[in-house]
Amino acid sequence: MSSDGNEYEYEMSRKKKRNCYRQKYCKDWENETCFKGWLAKSKKGEFHFHCIACGFDGVAGKSEIKKHAAGLKHKRLVDGCKNQQSLTSLPSVSKRAQLDKSVKLGELHMAAFIAEHNLPFRVMNHLPKLIQTVCSDSQIAKQLKCSRTKCTSLVTNVIGITSSLSLIEDLRQNKFSIILDESTDRATLKHLAMVARIVKLVDKKLMEETNLLHLLRYAMQPQNRYIIIL
Repeated sequence: MSSDGNEYEYEMSRKKKRNCYRQKYCKDWENETCFKGWLAKSKKGEFHFHCIACGFDGVAGKSEIKKHAAGLKHKRLVDGCKNQQSLTSLPSVSKRAQLDKSVKLGELHMAAFIAEHNLPFRVMNHLPKLIQTVCSDSQIAKQLKCSRTKCTSLVTNVIGITSSLSLIEDLRQNKFSIILDESTDRATLKHLAMVARIVKLVDKKLMEETNLLHLLRYAMQPQNRYIIIL
């Protein structure tokens, strides 16, 4: 009995001394074909994995994940997810998203037209209604809602900023020269126009473009000093 007891205690002490190795979750596993689409990191910690299809959290380790993937319940749920349409892929939702995109693009085109031809923003209080009357069968025209305030915001905060960034990028990549033109009247408020003339290669041909870079306003003080008004 004593020898059997000693052997039992010896085996138990050996088991306690054995180090238990736990494998951490590796995010690269999510890109593997057999795990793609349903494998994710668990909120329980770095030693667990989460199955999106089953809503199951298990101990991380590639062998354990493969065992879970081989289960009949998991296979059935994964196949069901593959055949299920996402909300954005439904025909009605997809058509609505495409219509909204076309309406926004149309409003940007109208705002750009106003800015290009130097028309007053008040025109936009009537232009969308005119287009809706002429194109009464167009779904895009029916959704146009761009009056003076919105047009001003589009020109200032969208078209203007985008054009400035595009011009700056052209200046970085091509040769250019700066032309300055100052107002010569006797008014206290003066203007200084900065024009950029750019030479760039388009379709193997040298093209020259002239763009307004910036317009400075400055006021003359009694001491013949100038203050720039941004």
